[in-house]
Amino acid sequence: MTNKNVIRYDDEVGSGVNTPRKKSSSYEICEDVIREMVHMRQYNNISQNELAAMSGVRQPMIARIEHGINTPNMSTILKLLAAFGKTLSIVDIQDENIRSRNAK
Repeated sequence: MTNKNVIRYDDEVGSGVNTPRKKSSSYEICEDVIREMVHMRQYNNISQNELAAMSGVRQPMIARIEHGINTPNMSTILKLLAAFGKTLSIVDIQDENIRSRNAK
């Protein structure tokens, strides 16, 4: 498996060469998780090198993930989250949408 950026799109949007394609919700969720990890790192004044030491993920990979060059696999996401004492949780999308609206 390569470390190249993998972007998945909804198949229903179109297949023409010049047709703009909508990002899939799974890609948007991945972007949100990465954005939150960057926020946690910066909020806690942790450098990429420090996060690398805490997580076991090499600093160049962290930089590529944070800049959108690479899309991390699940194992990498879990390692990075664990460094902050966090993990992923599976919740009902409808419940999450309600929580998001109530938080605003």
